[in-house]
Amino acid sequence: MLYIIGKGIGQTSITVVGADGRAEDRAISVELDLDPLRAALAGKPELEGVTARPFAHGVALTGEVASASLAARAIRLAAAALPQNTPVENELRVTGAQQVNLEVQIAEVQRSISEDLGINWEAFGVRDGDVLGFRIGRLVTANFPSSFTGGDFTPGIFEGEVSPSVFFGRDTPGSRVMGMVEALSQAGLANVLARPNVTAISGESASLFSGGEFPLPTGFDEGVLVFEYKKYGILLDFVPTVIDSSRISMHVRPEVSEPSINRSVQISGVTVPVINVRRAETTVEVADGESIVIAGLFRNASNSREAGLPVLKDVPGLGLLFGNRSTRSDELELIVIVTARLVEPGKASGESRAPAS
Repeated sequence: MLYIIGKGIGQTSITVVGADGRAEDRAISVELDLDPLRAALAGKPELEGVTARPFAHGVALTGEVASASLAARAIRLAAAALPQNTPVENELRVTGAQQVNLEVQIAEVQRSISEDLGINWEAFGVRDGDVLGFRIGRLVTANFPSSFTGGDFTPGIFEGEVSPSVFFGRDTPGSRVMGMVEALSQAGLANVLARPNVTAISGESASLFSGGEFPLPTGFDEGVLVFEYKKYGILLDFVPTVIDSSRISMHVRPEVSEPSINRSVQISGVTVPVINVRRAETTVEVADGESIVIAGLFRNASNSREAGLPVLKDVPGLGLLFGNRSTRSDELELIVIVTARLVEPGKASGESRAPAS
C-alpha cells in the first residue's frame, strides 16, 4: 500500500515499481475541496446564480448577481470557506443598473443671506432624501423676501424629527434643495454658476468642464517665448460605484476657479493674473435619488459703484461735490449640490421625441 500526501494544489506524476519489477506511471492531481464553499453558497438565496469551480491554484466564481455588493459578499464568503490565502478569481457578472447619472448645481450664495435665513447648508441631504437646511427651532418666515411669503405660504418651526418636505416660502411637499437655490436665485440672492448633468458607468471616472483658458509663459525656446494654456472655470470629476439596487458610492471633486482682478504676477515680462481656486473632494455613500451638499468654501467679492451728475462728477477737484463712489464687500459661499440616480441604458423604440418634450 502506498500513501501520497499532497503539499499543495497542482499536478504531478509518479512512477511506481512493483515487487515483480514492473513500473507503472500514475498522474496525480491535488485540488481544493469546494464542497464547503458550494454548501455555503447554496445557503444564500441571493447568491443562487453563483457557481464555484477550480481555477489555477485557487477558485473562480462565475455566474450572475444583481449588484456589486452581492458580488463582494460572494467573494468574502469564498475567502471564509476556503483555506487561508487561497486565491479567489471574480468572474461574476452584475446584471443590475450599472450607470449613474449626476445632476449637479453649483451656486454662490451671500453668506449674510444664509445667516439671516438660518440656513445650514451642511444639514441638507441627510436621511433618505430629507433636504432640510434650517436650524432646528428657527422660524421659517424670519427675514424672508416678500416674494417668498405671498400666496399659500405656511409658516412653521421645525422641532424634533424633521419631515421630507421643505417649508421654504411655500408648502411644497417633496421639494428638493435645488428648488431652494432656484428660489434664492430668482430673488437675486444667489448666483447659479452651472447646472451640469453627466452619466457614467459604475467604477469609471467622468468629468466635465465649463470655462476658458489663458496663456501662461513657461520659458523661451530659441529666443521665442513659449506659452502653456491653463484652464479656469468650473470642473467636476467624479467616480460612481453602484453598491446595490438602491445605494451608490460617489467620489466627487468639484472645482471653481477664476482669474483675480486685483492680483497678478510678472513672468518673463508678461503680466499673468493669479487664479483663485476653490476645490473640494469627498467620497460619500448615498441612496438612489438622494442629494448631498458640499458647502463652506468662501471668497470675498468687492463691488464699486459710482453715481452723480453727468460731466460735473468727472471735473477734477470739483467732481467730489457732484458725485460719490461706494464700495461694497460681500462674502460669497460656494454651494455644490449633487443628486445621484441609477439609470439603465435606453432601449430602442420606434417613437422619437424632441429633447424638450
